[in-house]
Amino acid sequence: MFWKESFLSTSCILISDLISKFEYKIGGVWKTATIKSSAVNGAKRIYTIEIPVGEGGTITAVRLVDRYGNTAGEKSENILKSADNSFLMKMTVYLREGMAS
Repeated sequence: MFWKESFLSTSCILISDLISKFEYKIGGVWKTATIKSSAVNGAKRIYTIEIPVGEGGTITAVRLVDRYGNTAGEKSENILKSADNSFLMKMTVYLREGMAS
């Protein structure tokens, strides 16, 4: 492994510190969820996100937005959420070394 684990951990912290909000798409509209907590574990940052009561329907995508308003990462989803309950989601952001071909 070329990169040292301590460097990957520090890099993960620096990158994840740029994240300002978590958004979810429901009914074709992007909405902001609440980041309840985040914790660093080595080269990973684990976010716990809450989507509030009152939002019902199918969550079709989630994304992280940086402090400049740019989409940092986005993923399609297919999550059915009841309007009667809040919804907690965990997301892990991590860095790992890979091999280039």
